[in-house]
Amino acid sequence: MTTLTATLPSPQRIAPVADHQLIASERARALLAGNGLTSLEAVFDCGDPLPGARETFGNRHPNRGVVHTTLHGDGTSLRVFIKKQWRHERWIPRWNELWDGTAFLAMPAREWRGLNLLRAIGLDTAEPLALFTGGRFSARAAIVTCAVPAERDLLEMIEAGHLDRLPAADRQGLAQEIAVVIQRIHGAGYGWRSLKPKHLFPLRQSDGRWRIWLIDCETVQTRPTPKQALRERRRFLEQLAELGVSADFRETISRNLSQETSKS
Repeated sequence: MTTLTATLPSPQRIAPVADHQLIASERARALLAGNGLTSLEAVFDCGDPLPGARETFGNRHPNRGVVHTTLHGDGTSLRVFIKKQWRHERWIPRWNELWDGTAFLAMPAREWRGLNLLRAIGLDTAEPLALFTGGRFSARAAIVTCAVPAERDLLEMIEAGHLDRLPAADRQGLAQEIAVVIQRIHGAGYGWRSLKPKHLFPLRQSDGRWRIWLIDCETVQTRPTPKQALRERRRFLEQLAELGVSADFRETISRNLSQETSKS
């Protein structure tokens, strides 16, 4: 997989100013420029609807949506997703947004921040290439991210029966890696209100180990409440139970979370 990210501006220092760009690297800048994506307006005019059911999911909010496209350059092709926001959905922030310092950031800016926070602690995420903001109070914004290598998210694996068909050793390894990812987030002092199966993209490596890519990271919080980690873990396990995931898979996650917590 081609990696275009270099040293990024601190995700904690995204100011809600108008007509602003953050580009991950000079290679990313050249790739975007080669495909005509040099401004917020150009990015807004780019992209195709997501296929199938994902089109409905990606555009379920009235003021924002998701499209995809392929960028070409240097003899390679790179599939990317573009999250766009036309206007703020509300002007009165929630208390946790004020507490966390994200109250007046557009959702694409929050996504940029969240992705880079998680990448900084060693987690795999959709690779952020660029953030464009503009308009009064930066109400219009777009983020460009690379598609992750994994084709299916955990929810799709469950609903298609793929998880149940995995060999026992692979299921156990995947459950253990899920626990590692969750504990790494919470161990860093972060919360992630979007901790859901549909945001985890597992991929088995040639050596039998699993890697998990994370998407939709705009709800990452750097100042979660004391009980938030426990609540997020409990809700994640409840979602797996509601989806009919086996008790042994859920127990492996829970047991490994307890072990990882005791180490930290």
